[in-house]
Amino acid sequence: MSPEQLNAVLLQRLERLEALLVAKSDRIAALETELREWKSGSVGPTNRQRRRVKGAKPAKHQPKSDKPRAAGRKKGHKGAGRKKPKTVDVVESRRLDSCPDCSGNLIDKGIGHRHLVEDIVLTVQTTQYNLHRHHCSACCTDHIASLPEHLGGPVRIGPNALSLAAWMRFDMRQSIGNIARFFTEGVGLSWSKGSISQRLCGLMETLEPVTEKLWEDLLREPLVHVDETGWREDGYRRWMWSGSGEKTSCFHITAGRDRESFEEVVPPSYSGLVMTDGYTAYHNIPAKQHAGCWAHILRKARDAWEVHQQPADHAVLVSIERFLGGARCYRASHPDDLSSQRPFLLRACDEIVRVSGLASTPRLVKQGRWLSKRRSRYLLFLDHEAVPLTNNQAERELRGAVIMRRTSFGGRNHRGNRTLADGMTIIRSLARRGASWFEFIPRALHSIAIGDLPVIGPAHA
Repeated sequence: MSPEQLNAVLLQRLERLEALLVAKSDRIAALETELREWKSGSVGPTNRQRRRVKGAKPAKHQPKSDKPRAAGRKKGHKGAGRKKPKTVDVVESRRLDSCPDCSGNLIDKGIGHRHLVEDIVLTVQTTQYNLHRHHCSACCTDHIASLPEHLGGPVRIGPNALSLAAWMRFDMRQSIGNIARFFTEGVGLSWSKGSISQRLCGLMETLEPVTEKLWEDLLREPLVHVDETGWREDGYRRWMWSGSGEKTSCFHITAGRDRESFEEVVPPSYSGLVMTDGYTAYHNIPAKQHAGCWAHILRKARDAWEVHQQPADHAVLVSIERFLGGARCYRASHPDDLSSQRPFLLRACDEIVRVSGLASTPRLVKQGRWLSKRRSRYLLFLDHEAVPLTNNQAERELRGAVIMRRTSFGGRNHRGNRTLADGMTIIRSLARRGASWFEFIPRALHSIAIGDLPVIGPAHA
């Protein structure tokens, strides 16, 4: 190769390297800009795409191809479908007048196929009660027959419509305006927003003995999950608290988020276990009764690693994942003998504290000191089988309230907020006990009318 040819080759390589260097420089500048946005806080959780943790396993349910999955179960599995209705309310016979092909006469040879269609009929049934007047010949007084007990008094809207409105409000999280629109336009029952609001408040005041009984049942639970979220009352800041056990879930709205507000939900006389996050209002719970949530510890470590991408932060994340993986694996295989795994888990917890002290993010260093001081709170699950690793139950109980807050922004007054909290208390507790709201309400109104406390659960309980 001549010197001229060699110079030409070298010049081509130099041009390619310069172009590559420019591209890399642009990429570095873009990453530095993104890093500054992360550190400044201008990029929040609502407008960022969550990165996968380095070294994490891929999702298990990734589609293998772009083709849509065929309907039905996989080959080799027994098919499934909707069960046929037990009864048929309306029978309609369909016949042909003439042949569809040649318009000839047809001879009826009986039923060739039966097809079932299930639908709902939205109708309003108006019942007129003729209350007869009676005269007593013994005391010479007149008496008028009373209405049925399940109506709850001289009302214009029956218990079935009231149960549906309460279910839409407390369980489906619909606004009063949407409920009024559903009844007026969908069902044909003219029912104003003010009347719906007043009837719901009256219903919850009638069911106050049920609510009080549920609060008593909550304080008999061996383990209570507690969490809180923001709320509004006529535009002012309030807080909705959730306390839930295995069969009971109660809600309460307070003006503050302090220790006194927490003690309105779980009083100091409660002798069971309480599981919470790391908020300061829970610090006065005795150490032997207080269980901490590992999900909050893991989330802070994952967020720090995703934002800063520092190896020291990744070491904290790996140590927490190793601890939780070992705890979950051993709890699944040895649920009755978790204490034998104590030495390994204690060493893993010490490792979390050690690597947190070497983290690059100050938030993780502070979390390591927090975990070192409150180690017994986060290791309480070693001594009690019923204590889970996370406070996920409390988070899920408040999920409906968070969704409702985004649409209605809270309540207008104290009575409305109390009605909402009591309604959610009853309907969520019934769901935990496997009972139906629509079956419970008529039975409860009848029991309260005759002076009895209804069974809070299935009718056969």
